[in-house]
Amino acid sequence: MSIAPHLHFHRIPTGTAVDTSGKVNPNWQQLWELDQAEAREWFGTVDLSAPNPASLRAAYGRVGSQRERRHFLLSIDADEADQARGTWQVCLHEHTFAGEPIADVIGVASLGWERTINPHLAKADIYIQRRWRRRGIGRTVVDQLRQWCREAGRSELEGWLTATPATDHDIAIFAVGREDRDAISRAGGATPFALALGAQLRQIETVFAIKGLQDPLQRSALTAHARELTALLSARNERDYELLTFDRAVPSDLREGYARMFTGAERDMPQIAEDETPQVSAQEIAESDERLRKAGVWTPTVVVRHRASGALVGFTRVTWRSGMATAVQEETWVDPAHRGRRLGLWIKAVNLGALLARPGANPETGGPPLHLLLTFNAAENRYMRAINTELGYRVAGVEAVWRLAV
Repeated sequence: MSIAPHLHFHRIPTGTAVDTSGKVNPNWQQLWELDQAEAREWFGTVDLSAPNPASLRAAYGRVGSQRERRHFLLSIDADEADQARGTWQVCLHEHTFAGEPIADVIGVASLGWERTINPHLAKADIYIQRRWRRRGIGRTVVDQLRQWCREAGRSELEGWLTATPATDHDIAIFAVGREDRDAISRAGGATPFALALGAQLRQIETVFAIKGLQDPLQRSALTAHARELTALLSARNERDYELLTFDRAVPSDLREGYARMFTGAERDMPQIAEDETPQVSAQEIAESDERLRKAGVWTPTVVVRHRASGALVGFTRVTWRSGMATAVQEETWVDPAHRGRRLGLWIKAVNLGALLARPGANPETGGPPLHLLLTFNAAENRYMRAINTELGYRVAGVEAVWRLAV
């Protein structure tokens, strides 16, 4: 009689359950190595992962209170698993992570959902080391996550997976209801896995990058172009608008207006029709800023203020971790009542020019200069995609958002 090999889920502590004192135990080291491997596979750089195991441990201790989160280190019994295919027996361990080194770690999985909105939806992230793929482990993990979703009353599970753009030679797949937009290849990335699960493609997001900024000639050309755009749009808009800039936390006197804009940005993102977006408060902005500060993340930000009304009507923000050479262009948003004046291009050009002039993320200590700038846009966001192209971004890849009934 054949016995199914064991797949072990080791619960990773979060929040106040994380002991940040003393030496980092080997399991944080293993989790960090997986974090690095996943970042390298997705983005080609480890700059977007935690810089060391201690910082990763600290990040797990800083989780916010708005979401339920469950994180697991995955391991197998190697003597059972070498020839295993298909069926695995799940074993859940609540208190092994803080103990002895876990043997034969092969991946990580997480599950989470918003506490106050979208009661139908849970979100998952799964990373399995390459040598253990195509053995039924991913499907077993998804089945276990679906079971927990059902127990929590959730009806849909969402995950972001790697993908490749469709070419003329591929069988193309379009997101539901978006057949006139971007497409991905049926055979690329993790798409075959998602299709085998019966998941539905709900969103395609393009990864844009400005690469090679260590090249002085390219850096100089991009800087000159950003400054040219800044001068042109400043002449056009400075009579009616002023720009405010800051590097770290949103100033306290701007938080209410900034929270309103951040909420607007969340609501304007292409969303699945039935999903809600959060109402962001000034307090949540302050809490988020503090988490980023503790993580060593700088947030060079440009805000637009309407002179006549004093209202904040637009912003753009970049996140850049101290000591890293990669930054991420995050949200850019302009109040609908003030669109049509190219304010989005203006503030992004100003921020890009300032980023290129910096010695590193930390203005006090410097650090590696910016080598890579990434941003992400849905196919529907044609206006922002056009802005990115005008600033010098080029398509670097795609990501796919899948939904699965549980």
